[in-house]
Amino acid sequence: MNYSKNTIWNQDTKPLREIMLDIHETSLKKIYRLPKSSTLAYNPESIQICVDGIPIFKYLESRLRNENFVYDIEKIRRERFTRLKDAHDNPEKYSSDDFFHLQFDYEMLGIDHLIDTTIESDDLIPLSGKSFFGEIKIKELECTGNLLDGNMLYFKDKDFDYFVKHTMTRKKLLNIIMHHDEVIDQLRQRYDSLTEIHQQYRFQEEVFEEIKHMRQRQNLRSSNTPDNFNTRAIDYNEENRLLRSVSFYHVMKDKSIPYRFGQMLETRRGKDE
Repeated sequence: MNYSKNTIWNQDTKPLREIMLDIHETSLKKIYRLPKSSTLAYNPESIQICVDGIPIFKYLESRLRNENFVYDIEKIRRERFTRLKDAHDNPEKYSSDDFFHLQFDYEMLGIDHLIDTTIESDDLIPLSGKSFFGEIKIKELECTGNLLDGNMLYFKDKDFDYFVKHTMTRKKLLNIIMHHDEVIDQLRQRYDSLTEIHQQYRFQEEVFEEIKHMRQRQNLRSSNTPDNFNTRAIDYNEENRLLRSVSFYHVMKDKSIPYRFGQMLETRRGKDE
């Protein structure tokens, strides 16, 4: 399908993840050394990438025990992460389109699909000990501290702009792109209610102590987590959602993005072919 011809985008028509899989199919086959004739598609629940109907983690099961194969995958991940992180650290050097493509260069790897996340196991704890929603709570607490009376430098600049930048992807990405003003309004409502949501904290020092305890628990969790492909793959999933928030904070500064979204998707397809 040529997505650049679509003038109306509806979340219910086709999930964005399925659109992205269609666009990145050629690249994924190259990276994971899949047959050109194979078919990549999500399962009926739209949560697991499958190769000819077989979950990709199962299809690649033997190769994922090969150190060289895993090394090559993680090398690509490191290279793409480095480029994306440089953009986050130096936003003045990059355009909105750059942020869009750097994010999806990283996101399309889909490393979190290479493990069976339906199995409950200590192996499925992120290596960093961090989770997306845990980090979101910390960001909310930081902004709550900024709204409370006090002079702690830690909370300086933890304002609404910071809140949007680091928590936006608790909303669906397609809504962020196509209904950005509504998403910002919803985030503003939550931001304005933070001191009520977290009313157990009255002073900045109390919030700071809670954040410190949360970081200590993360560090303890990380120190007890084995370093293997599974824990790094879960890390990728949690980290990627946070990176996406920062990326699209910069992407959506260009108000033409919703109108050019289909063209940008087709540009990605062109990069793969």
